Amino acid sequence: MSNKKNTAERENIILSAAAAQAEKEISQLTDYQKQAAIYRHDLRHHMNFIQSCLAGNNMQQALEYINEINNNLDNTRITRYCSNEAINLILSSYINKAHDADISTQISVTATDFSSYRITDLCSLLANALENAINSCIKQCDNAVSKDNKRLITIKLFEKNNKICINIANTYFEEPRFRNQIPVTDEPDHGIGVRSIISVIEKYNGIYAFFTKDGTFYFQACI
Repeated sequence: MSNKKNTAERENIILSAAAAQAEKEISQLTDYQKQAAIYRHDLRHHMNFIQSCLAGNNMQQALEYINEINNNLDNTRITRYCSNEAINLILSSYINKAHDADISTQISVTATDFSSYRITDLCSLLANALENAINSCIKQCDNAVSKDNKRLITIKLFEKNNKICINIANTYFEEPRFRNQIPVTDEPDHGIGVRSIISVIEKYNGIYAFFTKDGTFYFQACI
């Protein structure tokens, strides 16, 4: 009984930490989005300032100002994948990270009803799964043998039998190891993401599977 209690407490800590991280990321991304709206609203003022710099032959100041704006706008590339803004923010953030690492993506979101779930749970699940997929592809990128191999992440969110289904697949170089059909790693401070994913799924009495086929790692869940 004591072991079960300790296990439950550890899982609750993992889940709480993951939810807190998801809330933090959503809040940060929302701030970025607001900042982008401000820049777009003030575009005329930005252009006037740059024009005055160029008129005064102050090329360096103009370039620094343009770079600052570009850096801020790069953090706000939000794509509307579905009706839920928080999920759009999380998906956009990780898709942008994938593209920045030269990883191709294919994404399909047809799910529309997220009302039965805490949105931070869904975002935590997606964030951990996508982070693992990106890290796997980055290892593929870094390996000289696989330079010519296509690095790809595919994401599908859809509804089936009144449940949300999530299918995420990614290419990899290093063959994943499994224990009891769950991916494991000996790397320090790794593996928590998978436990967090499972905790969210079990919270909603869902089902999940991790497996590989033809050089692709698959994560599938239905909650």
